[in-house]
Amino acid sequence: MSFQPFVVQCLTCGSHLRVSDPAIVGTIAACPKCSSLVQVDRPEQRPGQQLAVGRSGVDSQAITEEAIAADEGASFGNPSSEAVGFAGAEAMRAEAMRAEAMGAEARQPDATDTASSPPLPPAWQSERSQRSRQIALIVAVSITGLIVSLAAFAWFVRNWKHRETVAANQLQSSDPTSTVPLASEPSIATQASIDTPPSEQPEEATATQPSVATPADATVGEETATVGSEPAPSPSTATNVAVEANSATANETAAADSPSDASTDSLPLMAQASPPETSTAADPPSGEMRDLPPELAEYTKFLLEEGSVERPTLQPPPTIEDVTLEAATDELDDPAAIVRRSEVDLKADLAIRMALDTKGYPLSDLALLISQITAVPVQIDWVSFDLAGVDVATPLAAPTGWRTARETLEAVASGLGAEVRDEDAMVVITLTDAAFSERLTQLMDLSDFGDQQESAKQVLIEFLRGEGEEPGEELTLGVTREDQQIAAIAAEGLRRMRGIAPKVDDGTLRRWGWCSNDATAGWPLLEGGQSLSQPDAPVTVADWIRQTARRNQAAAIINWDDFGRRRVSPAHLMIPHAEVDAGASLQWALQPLGLQVRQVDSKHWWAGRESTYDRLPVIVWTPPLGDQRDRFSADLSAVMQDASRDVFRMTVDPSSDRALMLLPRFVVRQLAKLADGIAAK
Repeated sequence: MSFQPFVVQCLTCGSHLRVSDPAIVGTIAACPKCSSLVQVDRPEQRPGQQLAVGRSGVDSQAITEEAIAADEGASFGNPSSEAVGFAGAEAMRAEAMRAEAMGAEARQPDATDTASSPPLPPAWQSERSQRSRQIALIVAVSITGLIVSLAAFAWFVRNWKHRETVAANQLQSSDPTSTVPLASEPSIATQASIDTPPSEQPEEATATQPSVATPADATVGEETATVGSEPAPSPSTATNVAVEANSATANETAAADSPSDASTDSLPLMAQASPPETSTAADPPSGEMRDLPPELAEYTKFLLEEGSVERPTLQPPPTIEDVTLEAATDELDDPAAIVRRSEVDLKADLAIRMALDTKGYPLSDLALLISQITAVPVQIDWVSFDLAGVDVATPLAAPTGWRTARETLEAVASGLGAEVRDEDAMVVITLTDAAFSERLTQLMDLSDFGDQQESAKQVLIEFLRGEGEEPGEELTLGVTREDQQIAAIAAEGLRRMRGIAPKVDDGTLRRWGWCSNDATAGWPLLEGGQSLSQPDAPVTVADWIRQTARRNQAAAIINWDDFGRRRVSPAHLMIPHAEVDAGASLQWALQPLGLQVRQVDSKHWWAGRESTYDRLPVIVWTPPLGDQRDRFSADLSAVMQDASRDVFRMTVDPSSDRALMLLPRFVVRQLAKLADGIAAK
């Protein structure tokens, strides 16, 4: 016979409980609603009568709702998923064993016992209740924090106002004329000074009072002591308080005659400093200057004069602080990074054999041609050749037959009194020492100055002296080729300053020295010119520059030191874009490498970096300075105060009233900003 579920009622809470597990029949189980004990027995039936499902007197809808509620209560009260029925089989068995252990005879709980048993607290709470409690806790904490913040802010404001009041009171008490009463009891230091006679005071106390009056010189009758109206002493008058107290103690007889009824133990003392003795006849009137010595007062009378004051209308001259010069181009600002030069083997690379069949090459073109073939940079000492009167753009006869690259260069250089020198990663074509010394002697011969020879010599001695050297009596030209070149250009500049016939052509000297009012002496960027046709194969950078310059009948001088720092060798291949003119084409090809081409004059180009051009030295002389001499010298010296003599030199020629200067080119182009444009006259 199968088990038929039945319903029992809890006598405590009145809930109808559905019994679906036969194992708990005849046992005592806990009510899932109120946790009271319920006796689980089958309902009594008459013999032969069976329980008809659906015809019971129990409401099926109520049983279903109570069963569902019982299942939910059991699931919340007992989180274990292994429970069976409304209390679980294992729980029922444990309860039965506990009942058997309590006694042999089980007692069914009646309604009174069941009601008297205390209900167990629920082991769960709903999610809604938990959320409400959390929100209430957050609100309580927020309100508490707000109240604490407001209280702290109010305390801070009150304390701040109290400090302002105390500071104002202290400032008022520090005034000697203040009448704030002292405290009823003096301080420890004052009490010790009052109780101790002057003869028994320690030396430390008397050592700090070298300028106060002795007790014999002070009298209590001169004081204005009144009970309850004594001013508080400031820190600066504390010593006077102690001394006056000692005076009062030493002169007890005089104190007894003073108009005071208070006892000596509680007698307050006036700590008012006596005003200095001054003559009222010597005081100046209220309308005149005060607190000034007579020597200064006589120079300030005009400040008290009535009437309008005439203001000057002239603008003040610009000072050196108002002059702002542009700095030279920084090397790090260039597009390409500075890298180590590529290594070359001069001996092996210049051993390439070649045969030139031409009517002649200019020295600049020959250097670029051999550089392109051998990939060895060939540098030209352009300044030495210019001082010797050799134009690098003039075609020269090239040697015939098969020769190495070095032999070809040496053959061409020997015809010019020059030589080929090996340097770091390049070769340099320059005049021999003998040829340059011979030319330097001619340029430094000052006999053409006539009776001004001695003064010209002194100017050059001052201009050419080294760093930290004192001017001597003999003219020294230096030991390096660069120093000797500066000496030769300075002598040529001095000839032009004094109107003496020069020994170097003006067009040649203008590349390395010129008068500061010559606006055409700079090297602008190349513009215009005929461009080459668009190449359809890679060409070397040396060949591209050489052919473009030759198309425009110019000689290109390349500073291979700048190209090497950009790791651009003469054999560097590229496919340049042919622009509308030569200047645009070269700029398009060289600008990504941080290089540029500048036009020195109509027959000469220079290729290198902008930072190198800005720092190239140049000899410059000014027009007559006149009354602007001192100011111009001071302004320029202030601008170049941190520069060495290798970069900046200046000497004023007293005969021509002009200044001879060595300056970098970026400063020369800004000389018009100094001394009201004296350099631009």
